[in-house]
Amino acid sequence: GDALTEREIVLTTAMFVVAGVESLSSFMSIFAMNMAQMPDVQDALRQNPDLMKPAIEESLRYNTSAQRFKRQLTRDVELHGQHMRKGDHVVLAYGSANRDERQFPEADIYDLSRNP
Repeated sequence: GDALTEREIVLTTAMFVVAGVESLSSFMSIFAMNMAQMPDVQDALRQNPDLMKPAIEESLRYNTSAQRFKRQLTRDVELHGQHMRKGDHVVLAYGSANRDERQFPEADIYDLSRNP
């Protein structure tokens, strides 16, 4: 394709910066809320800082900051008996998917031993 103009480069870069700041600040707020509501998890992290990575992963699953993601289908699709056509708009609900018991047993429990 054609090379990007300077304006397109600046606007694209700004979009990435804003998107990164928004998602990070949202996650940090949610992580802080999770820790405030779960003193047992706070204690576990104080006793074993190696649990920080699982705590981050579990917080991303348990209370994801990105709740929905909209896309337009590029081809016809059938999913669980539902027929969708190219051009249809679909929404992925991360919050719902992250609480799917088929994927995450006891999905409503914050579990530091969960392996994402």
